[in-house]
Amino acid sequence: MAIAHRFFKKSILPAFDFTVLVSTMLLYTNIWEKEHISFPYEVLLYAVPSYVLIWMINIVYAGGYDKPIKMIHFLKGTALGTLIILSIYALLPKDVQFSRLYILLGAGTVFLYYVLSRFVFSFIWKDKFDLKGVRNKVYGIVGSEEETNRVIDILKTSANNIQKIHRISPSEEKHQGESGTVSQLDQIVHIHKIDEVIFCAKDNSAERIIRWMSKIASDELEFKIAQPNSLYLIGSNSVDTSGDVYLLEIDRITETHHKRNKRSLDLVLSFMILLLSPLLIWMYNNKKIFLKNCWNILTGNLSFVGYAISSEYKERKLPSIKKGVLSPLSSSNREEVENVYKQNILYARNYTIWKDLKVIAEKWRMLDQ
Repeated sequence: MAIAHRFFKKSILPAFDFTVLVSTMLLYTNIWEKEHISFPYEVLLYAVPSYVLIWMINIVYAGGYDKPIKMIHFLKGTALGTLIILSIYALLPKDVQFSRLYILLGAGTVFLYYVLSRFVFSFIWKDKFDLKGVRNKVYGIVGSEEETNRVIDILKTSANNIQKIHRISPSEEKHQGESGTVSQLDQIVHIHKIDEVIFCAKDNSAERIIRWMSKIASDELEFKIAQPNSLYLIGSNSVDTSGDVYLLEIDRITETHHKRNKRSLDLVLSFMILLLSPLLIWMYNNKKIFLKNCWNILTGNLSFVGYAISSEYKERKLPSIKKGVLSPLSSSNREEVENVYKQNILYARNYTIWKDLKVIAEKWRMLDQ
């Protein structure tokens, strides 16, 4: 019952979006009717809902239904959906094709609807529809008094969306004016509903920062690094030195839409491989292991691509993902193997589904290992 209830709650918004968009698309046919151009009944019955569904599926996979809401996700999903629809349209017989303008009008409507509706929803239900950068943020700064004061000065001159700043001790000793110590960071984030955690690199080791980023990562929480003697905070995709690489956005691979894309790729590709296994199996030496790996990927016990395994770094913390049959690390390159942890960090930080596809394309012959 609990699962059904959660499914129902999550289905309400997409169902509402689908109804509004299909209704709007059907209303647009009146424009063509005034020009004495009639739409075939099959178009109204099947094509219009299918177009809307294609747009919505692409928006889902672009992260349009994830939090925080980002307009770029709506743009990416709509654009990709439009390309797919136009590609399908081009393959249809001439007597079934009706109007490319109708499709382009629909694409514009879909994007505009998502943008405007989310703005409206954000004013009505602020907690549920958080538009990134619109509402004020609650910050948590993990650092000494000197470093924390320096970071606060940076925030006050560069950020205009400060709701509250919580000081967090980098040691086990709590001082006056601090919300707690670094060992209580997960509790502090939860209790005070912190939106962004800033680690002062001078007072926190890389190991500690990575461990906490991995432990408390979520779609609603952002991380930044304050380098010593700097007038800026490192975040997003900014990299100033090679040593900074493992401190930035390491939790990207655990973001909801990336996890969904990764699992979808595993599911579809493993199913297709197993379907063609009577032919493909002869290309592998360890046929039993090949089939076992593909089955475990299909059932969710494994993934096609995961971290490179190294006993030297087995105690170090990384964002949690399923063990992979393949890895982005080339075992033939000694220098890469010696820097396996850094390569894993790069994979987690810069993850996209295209990286997995590239690894699979390069190493598909190793699926039996």
